[in-house]
Amino acid sequence: MSEAAEPPLPEAEQPPAAAGGRSYDQAHFLALVAFLVLVILVFSPTLFAGKSISRVDLLCHWDTLFAGYSGSAMVGIEPSSILFIVPYFFFVAGLWRQGEVPLWNSLSEFGCPLLADPESAVFSIFQIPLLLSPTFYTYNCTLVLKLLVMGLGTFFLARRLGLGALACGAAALTMAFCPYNQWYLELIGNGYCLTPFLFFAFTRLAFSLRESGAKKLSPQVAKSALWSGFTAAVMILSAHIEISFCAIFAVSLWTLLLGAFPPQAGDMPAKLPAQRLLLGFLALTISGATAFFLAAPMLLPFLEFLCNSESYKFGAGNPSYVSFLALLLSFSQPVYGGASPYLGFCAFAFLPLALFYDKDNRTAKGVPLAKLLLGLNLFLIGLSCRVLPVSLLFKVKPFSFIVANYYLHIVVLLSAILAAMGFDWLLKKEKKDWVPFLAAIAAGLFACLIRPFLSLCHFSLSSLSFDDTLPAASFSNYDFYAALFSCLALLLLLALLRMSRCAAREALRRFAAVSILIVWAASLLCLSKPALPLRQAFAYPDAEPLPSVKASGSRVVACGSHILKPNINLCYGIRDIRALNAIFPERYLSFMDKLGAQITSFNVGLDLPVSGLLRLTSVKNILSGSPVYDAAGLNRLAMKEAEAALPLDFGSGIMLRRASFCYEPRQSAVFGKLALQAPEPVGKEKKSARPGFQAYLLDSQKNVVALCERRSFRENASYSLSVPLKLKAGSRLQLYLQIFDKNGAVLGAPVKLAEFLSDQAVGQNFEQVQAQAQAPLGYKLIAESPSGVRLYEMAQPLSDAYLVRRYHFVDSKQEALEWLSDTAFDWQSVVLERSEPGVRALEKDYIAKTSANVDAEIEDVAVQRRGQSLLQLEVELSKPAVLVLTDINYPGWKAYIDGQEAPLLHGNYAFRALALTTGKHRVEMRYQPLSFYVGVGLFFTFCILLLILLLGRGFRVSQRACKSASKSH
Repeated sequence: MSEAAEPPLPEAEQPPAAAGGRSYDQAHFLALVAFLVLVILVFSPTLFAGKSISRVDLLCHWDTLFAGYSGSAMVGIEPSSILFIVPYFFFVAGLWRQGEVPLWNSLSEFGCPLLADPESAVFSIFQIPLLLSPTFYTYNCTLVLKLLVMGLGTFFLARRLGLGALACGAAALTMAFCPYNQWYLELIGNGYCLTPFLFFAFTRLAFSLRESGAKKLSPQVAKSALWSGFTAAVMILSAHIEISFCAIFAVSLWTLLLGAFPPQAGDMPAKLPAQRLLLGFLALTISGATAFFLAAPMLLPFLEFLCNSESYKFGAGNPSYVSFLALLLSFSQPVYGGASPYLGFCAFAFLPLALFYDKDNRTAKGVPLAKLLLGLNLFLIGLSCRVLPVSLLFKVKPFSFIVANYYLHIVVLLSAILAAMGFDWLLKKEKKDWVPFLAAIAAGLFACLIRPFLSLCHFSLSSLSFDDTLPAASFSNYDFYAALFSCLALLLLLALLRMSRCAAREALRRFAAVSILIVWAASLLCLSKPALPLRQAFAYPDAEPLPSVKASGSRVVACGSHILKPNINLCYGIRDIRALNAIFPERYLSFMDKLGAQITSFNVGLDLPVSGLLRLTSVKNILSGSPVYDAAGLNRLAMKEAEAALPLDFGSGIMLRRASFCYEPRQSAVFGKLALQAPEPVGKEKKSARPGFQAYLLDSQKNVVALCERRSFRENASYSLSVPLKLKAGSRLQLYLQIFDKNGAVLGAPVKLAEFLSDQAVGQNFEQVQAQAQAPLGYKLIAESPSGVRLYEMAQPLSDAYLVRRYHFVDSKQEALEWLSDTAFDWQSVVLERSEPGVRALEKDYIAKTSANVDAEIEDVAVQRRGQSLLQLEVELSKPAVLVLTDINYPGWKAYIDGQEAPLLHGNYAFRALALTTGKHRVEMRYQPLSFYVGVGLFFTFCILLLILLLGRGFRVSQRACKSASKSH
């Protein structure tokens, strides 16, 4: 048969009736149903048998509290990625179910904004399933739902761009089963799965702009702009705020590119380029305004939060980005395993074919869709990889705050669409040439030969790691053979497709096309298991001693990096002063820094020894794997010199000068002091790159019975070790110290510091130990869990609310912070700032009453009612006093005394203080942020105005219809 005798296109691949693909024929419906069925089948163990795909069970490996519980195999992932999101989802769902708007989080830090933190996703549409059923089964089903949403959005976007049924299905499969997208389901929130729908809505807007021949916005364009704005608002309310910014920025560029592209001659009334751009900007302005007004209840509190917070992003930002080579390798084969931005071998082979899509496309009316999409994708790749000159954009705010990797999911989406365009061109093309074979062979050669080529060049894949949440880059034999077999299968099917055209056998052609799609899906599904494997179910069990902590209702803090990791407290309703986030209230972060907290980009944690300032936070319970102590208590202990001959020189300037220890039976603990010497980091070395030490106890059988966390060298260091309560009386224990270099390598043999006998059966006399434990350190041992976690109670902790009559006045908040660490500071007084309302008058009155007449004792006040956004107390005073609440004084909190609003002051830098007069008072504090109420007002005002406009338009249309009908009669 001659080349000219090309058979007609199969019905399934006929082009849509109009530009942009508005009709949904039977073939597209079947492709959509097939995609849905495939996703349901793949995740049927989760949907129908309740199997877990969540990685929350990793806490069994990360947290000592859950060491006794079973978890699936360890995965190389940064812990904060899991801890960020999951606790927030359940906490927010619980508040909604209680009928409370989740405005404030009273459980973390000293209290912090909840709605204003986009990570909490208070108004996310994906909160609805958890609102109905807050179980881990529902949560796992929600993960599958997000993949379905991602795939459906991609399918509709591909269809809107005029792709055939099989190509739309291929795009949906690529996006939903891309390992990178599945891996990140729990890591960066839940909104990025809405990006395809965002592109779909704005593509619809762009086509409306193109089809409008008027020189002003038509009603159809305005309607599309409103829908696009609504979609953007849903994403803003559901997504990580940076993900939303990246997606909206990219989709705005796409709308301008597509909507402003010159029309084909004679296709529609010509408009000047400036007019097209102006209309495009006007349409985007309508969409932006719609998104702002609909998302205002969250956006305005978030902007207020930014103005009163600190974040690592406000400095140099996050330098993470993916190298171009890493991205190219990931497209061809999964070098990051189940976390790779891998499109499947077929998609990688069909990507170059997208360049031919526009030439034979009969539906785009002269618009080079593939080339525009490719140009946008290359620009976003430049942002993701920080390639010059595109990377210069990161020097401009707000781009300087954005993590470059957050553009990567958009790159995956556009690449999936481009690959689907190449596949669509292959199925619809009229000429029979060798281009598809060459593309498949080139892709196969690259995927199979890049590994030996890089080995010959002695290239280290470790340089390609770009994200702490991803496994290390590596090649595997499995991936090599998968690429090889995919290449061979694709070449065979391409030959079959060409044969069907030559023989004009339509059934064979359909079989070849569907088989290519099956190979496409198979190359992705083989990576779905490592991306979202079935894991051990884990539902935050009541591990000891958490029930006791929760029952007390008091504030708690855990010392160390592996006990009750931050944010887990939200799942248990426990108040913890630590936090895990990317943004913190400014005064909280400064106070914790003064407290000696270990502050990183995302984490605020505590370690031993604790600070005396901890008393001001009203922390009562302390969880720790080692005995709790502070510097003052340590100095009161009767230390003994170590048995080892000191000083010891370990080389490279590392030296142990002195060591002393104390075995304290009343605490069932060993405490030690060390005098260490090490060179300071130089050049590009990090401050944390210092030598370390670790102390441990051995029994007579040389078994380790206790060890402390590895700590960095300091000139005067200290440590503590727990002597287990279950240890028998008279057990012989040996105390050892191991030194490490700055890279973590062992230096020399362990140093034996002491040998002693445990002189009482602690486990059998625990009540006696409890009675004596407060002396001399001031921390009472309450319990010890089977995993070795100890619960301590602070002696004489400050109440959550207390009255104080001794004041110290300062001129600025910085001076207030410095005064807290001054040796003259008395924790029974309160530091007030003169710049706040009523403080100067209070100072004059205080000076008039000589200090001799001032009562030095504080009085505890019981909190009668505590909600997330409400506090109620009743106090009766014989003398004026200042009421101090150990919750943060944050904008939006208002105080009422006997129903009358009163000025809320900053007490002790971070907390709330309220001046009270003599008598009985009912005090109420409410979180009533003006930003939220203004946002709600804007939301309803916009909705009402929009409803009026729509009703007015409908009325005018009906009137015109009536007039037309009357004229016809």
